[in-house]
Order: sequence, then C-alpha cells, then structure tokens
Amino acid sequence: MDMRRIIESAAVNEKIDPDEVRRFCTENGVSVSLFFDKFSEEVTSLFLNNLMSWEAGDAAINAASGFMTSTQIPILDFTWEVFLAFNAGEIAPGPAITRPLLAQALAKSKGQPCLETDEEIDDIRTGASKACMLKIVELAKQIIAGNIGVIAGSRALHVLASQKALVSDPDFDLFTGIHSESDHLPLDDVKTLWDPAAFQKKQLEVKRFEDLWRPRVIDACRRLIHRFEPRKT
Repeated sequence: MDMRRIIESAAVNEKIDPDEVRRFCTENGVSVSLFFDKFSEEVTSLFLNNLMSWEAGDAAINAASGFMTSTQIPILDFTWEVFLAFNAGEIAPGPAITRPLLAQALAKSKGQPCLETDEEIDDIRTGASKACMLKIVELAKQIIAGNIGVIAGSRALHVLASQKALVSDPDFDLFTGIHSESDHLPLDDVKTLWDPAAFQKKQLEVKRFEDLWRPRVIDACRRLIHRFEPRKT
C-alpha cells in the first residue's frame, strides 16, 4: 500500500479509507498512530518540496485529523505540530504561515537545526494567534446577528479553539459540545450529497437544535467578544 496514493486520495476526497489504513499498518508492521506520523511527515515533505499545494496538504491533514478524532486514535507530537501548522494557515495567509512552522517541526523531529530562530517562529505564531482572535470575534458577531447558524458557527469556533489550543477552555466548552452533538446533522455545505427528501427532513431537526441552543450560544458569543476583541486606545 503506497502512502503517496493514500495522501492523494485524502486530499481529493477529504476523507481516509479505514481499510487502507489497516492494510498499510499490517503490511508495514506499524501502529495507527505511527501511520499518521508517517502520513504527516510525507505531507510535510511534499509541501516543503513544492510537490503539493497548500490547499491539497490542508485537505489531506484535515482528513487525517477527522479520522483520528472520530476514532480516538492517540496523536503523536509531530502529527500534532503538522495539524497546528496547517490550521494556522487557515487563519492567516496559508503557505506563508504554514511553511516555516512545518520546517521547524520536521527539523526538530529529525534532530536537525531549523533555519528560523525560535524568536522568528514565535513571531509567526503570534501573528497567526492575533488573526485567530480577530476571526473568533468576527464569527461571534455574525452568530449574534443571525448571519451564521448556531451549528455552523459552533463548528467553526471549535476549529479556531483548536488553533489557539483552547479546546479545554471553559468559554469554548459550549461550542465544542455542540460540534460533537450535531455532527450527524447536515448543513447546506453537504446538501448536494443528500437525497432531497432526507435532507429536508433533517432540516427540521436542525431548526429544533438551533432554537434550543441559541440563547446559550448568544451569551457565550458575547463573552468571547468581550475577551478577544482588541481594546480601543
């Protein structure tokens, strides 16, 4: 089983076939966690050598993240660093943020010196963090205004919480919970993949879910705005 082919499939389909993972692990005598470490290393190498676009790398890594989260596979340190590097690129300009973070993660995993200093990497992370905070505030305001639904907004805030390592932060607990409890509910982004009648039936459940959680979500969004919105001087 060829790792490159698995990665290319993940980048195109945005999902990973469990049978391919099991087959690779059996043929190569590795654990599933180690499989994803190798997967992440190969994606990193392809991207850094300009053999894979940022968009394709991000799609492949998101597929890996979804697989590991849904199956509760332990995430090794290098894999986690790669996840964070691509997530940072989703908040700020992709390659400019992701490339140096991946280069540092790969160099450290191999015990090699990194071209960027720790101070330069910290500056990159700080810039991405500030962009992430602004995105959190903007999303919270859009949810309050009713421009983004409770489920879609909570899913997006859960991703941003992961980027800022806030997944266990009390202010994000509600959004993480909604993200988990609503993962079976389809939104418009997957409408074309559903039978129209089945999709319409699910929308009734979506509306009930959103009506139930909206008051608490609005309060939580106001707390996020108070916490993360830059103070005017």
